[in-house]
Amino acid sequence: KEDVVKRLAALSYDLERFSERTWNHEPVYVIGAAAGDTVSNQIWVDKKNLCVVRNITHLSPYEVLDMRVESRIPSCGGFLETRVGFYINGRLDQLEEYNDIAFNPKIDPAVFDPAKFGTVHWKKNSSSPKSH
Repeated sequence: KEDVVKRLAALSYDLERFSERTWNHEPVYVIGAAAGDTVSNQIWVDKKNLCVVRNITHLSPYEVLDMRVESRIPSCGGFLETRVGFYINGRLDQLEEYNDIAFNPKIDPAVFDPAKFGTVHWKKNSSSPKSH
């Protein structure tokens, strides 16, 4: 806990400020910003699932990064983001989408053997048929 607090403070998140808002019709906690504050570095956390749904960070006085988790799926007792948008000064700069996610896949232990580096691969061959 102390490590997280130190890191967030070093990144200019004011942990003394806290508010509640709505994001995509869902209630969220906002860490680092009082109600109505749109200029401070802030992290938005879904109240129900306690996962980050948005992060607003000022990269410079002229550049604001707004990271938005646009979709996620339940995974291993938590959530896995499947679509994340990165906006710079309000304009979409990068979109990451994750598909065909395999949970707990069987991985050949040889993948972790340094002596076999480059000869054994964890990913299926893209030309092989998919099994469902």
